Amino acid sequence: MTKNIIFISEIQNPYISGSSTQIMSKNLLEGMTSNNHNVHFIALVDWDNDEEEILKYYKNYCNEITIIKSKLQLRKYKSKYIVQMKLLEHTLMKKEYIQINNFEGDYDLIISHSPSIESIKLAEKLKQKLKIPYFQYWSDPMAISGILPENLNFKRSHLFYIEKEMHKKADRVIFGTKTLYNFQKKIFNNNENFRYVDVSYNVEENVYSSKEINQSPLVFGYSGQYISSIRNITPLYRAFLEDISESVLKIVGESDLKLDETNRIRLDNKRYSQLEIKNIEKEFDVHVMLLNENCIQIPGKIFYNANAKIPLIVILDGPYKYDIKAYLESVGTFIYCENDSKDIARVIKKIEENYEHYCKCADEILSPSRVVNTLLSGGIN
Repeated sequence: MTKNIIFISEIQNPYISGSSTQIMSKNLLEGMTSNNHNVHFIALVDWDNDEEEILKYYKNYCNEITIIKSKLQLRKYKSKYIVQMKLLEHTLMKKEYIQINNFEGDYDLIISHSPSIESIKLAEKLKQKLKIPYFQYWSDPMAISGILPENLNFKRSHLFYIEKEMHKKADRVIFGTKTLYNFQKKIFNNNENFRYVDVSYNVEENVYSSKEINQSPLVFGYSGQYISSIRNITPLYRAFLEDISESVLKIVGESDLKLDETNRIRLDNKRYSQLEIKNIEKEFDVHVMLLNENCIQIPGKIFYNANAKIPLIVILDGPYKYDIKAYLESVGTFIYCENDSKDIARVIKKIEENYEHYCKCADEILSPSRVVNTLLSGGIN
């Protein structure tokens, strides 16, 4: 049955910026409209964003769009402490900071995409006004963002408080991925309103290999940040330092590491927008993705590429790597290896010897259409 949905998310200009949050929001919007739902998208944007470019891009993924300027403007602040204090101040605010008196319509459901606090505050006001159900979708946590759950301590108590208070605003709190859902249940003492959905793949932005069988060299590509405190890319780099094959490694993304190029390793340390990166990834014959070493979040790129018709390598890392692997095996077709140069080299050789065999495409389990159907039904318990 067709629903009239209000979807709220923080958004940056896709022509100059790129983040997992906005890619995920785009995929959710696409899933809603492809299922013939009517979507009013409320885009929360920073002061320095070009509204016309945001309207130009997102009008293709919704029926109506309203742009609201962010009051927090967190990107202005370089200090994490100031950002966190601003979030706490915003959580404690009781007055209505966004005027929604003129917001009218016959709607069935409100969905906000978090961890944006503003999206939740706005959704709360709309729920009070329109008297309709409100689902909170979380793609990233706050209290354990960038850390392992066992390292959550009093220094992050304010983030735990903010997150807990935000959960109270919704009829249903739904997390992106089963692993995040399981950890959040433990942290917040098995909240009965918690559910989860899978994360969808991209549709029109997928990479499709044109590589002919036995044509060489293969290009193994990694794209995304690889800050050393979060992701350990060194074993992958070392695997290609060895003269094991003619294949090439291309690494694209920002890092604090200073790596050297070789005749088989190409480096591009620039951060690209979500529209630019898809053209770069078209050069990849094999997509390499790396789990986080010191936090439980699964990189969104693993899901976004899940139906690309090229081999997809997931390098396992971190203390919960096998929990994540078990979940990924239930939703996609990936090639796994340990974050060890010898094991990575082993997988490289297997793909080189039988490239076509590993060019498998995921089924519809991660399609935007299916993920949105699950989200609108209230998620999985």
